[in-house]
Amino acid sequence: MSAIEVIKREVEIDSRIHMKKIMVVTAVVLFMASVVALAAELTGKTDEQVSVAEQEKPALKLTTQSKHLDREMTRSWGNQKGFFIMKNLSIIDWEQAKTILLREEIRDGKQYHTGWLTIYTVKGARYLTKQPRIDLLFDFLKENKLSAKGFGTE
Repeated sequence: MSAIEVIKREVEIDSRIHMKKIMVVTAVVLFMASVVALAAELTGKTDEQVSVAEQEKPALKLTTQSKHLDREMTRSWGNQKGFFIMKNLSIIDWEQAKTILLREEIRDGKQYHTGWLTIYTVKGARYLTKQPRIDLLFDFLKENKLSAKGFGTE
């Protein structure tokens, strides 16, 4: 084997080793980003409290069938717990609910004694939100000159 062939072979081996190192580092970075995202989901931290890597990921959609729901929240659903789980409703906060009420065509919904409110859109979206106080929905609809048609109370 000539000196040039030996050098070429060593360069090939070094290139393969370098490429394997890059692949390992990439895998570790991806794994750590996933761990950060999962930790934030489980701890409920706000955007200001999470890493930049997690902020680049799309927001996780929380539904009534999500596995890691807060026990206090599901208890607060009262007698409707089974119904809410069966319907697989998207859980949203009151601010998001107000935006939906203003922007989307609403089919119907229902306010429950527990303060929880279901909202169903004409396009088939199903939401669950907790009003800050009972009947706030109806006050909001009135203030914004929106119809309460289709909304019921328990």
